[in-house]
Amino acid sequence: RAEAETVRDSLLAVCGSLDLTGGGPEIPETQGETVHRRSLYFRLTPNAKMKLLEVFDVADPNACYRRQVSVIPQQALALSNSRLALEQAALLADRLSAAHPDRVDFVRAGFETVLSRPVEEAELETCVTFLRAQTATLRGQNVVGPERRAAANLIHVLLNHNDFVTIR
Repeated sequence: RAEAETVRDSLLAVCGSLDLTGGGPEIPETQGETVHRRSLYFRLTPNAKMKLLEVFDVADPNACYRRQVSVIPQQALALSNSRLALEQAALLADRLSAAHPDRVDFVRAGFETVLSRPVEEAELETCVTFLRAQTATLRGQNVVGPERRAAANLIHVLLNHNDFVTIR
């Protein structure tokens, strides 16, 4: 699995939001959801760690910056419930939808962009069915922009995929 900083930075990078500006003072860990600088610029002390990084086993300053390696349910929940992940998914979905208005092309582009691999036929069918059903459900709930929201939800699912946080 990718290191904590790599998970967060990859999320921002794949969605086109990572601020690559070099140098500068440390950033308070409380701004991890709103500031899009690389994760190495955030304060990391024994008592002050960014929540998202902590769940993904950020280096421990009390243990000579060694990392514990764990696989726990909270890791999946961290990306699922992260405001940062939700916002970034919407940004990427908007960008991909503009370039690929057809659902099939959108799904193919989503897999290539987020997971760096082509979509398999079964996955493609499932995702297209999801987009159709999700759009209908959201439309029935009178949600504004149901197609946009369904596309963002699919990208959010891809950002939570094991292939996104795993280096092979």
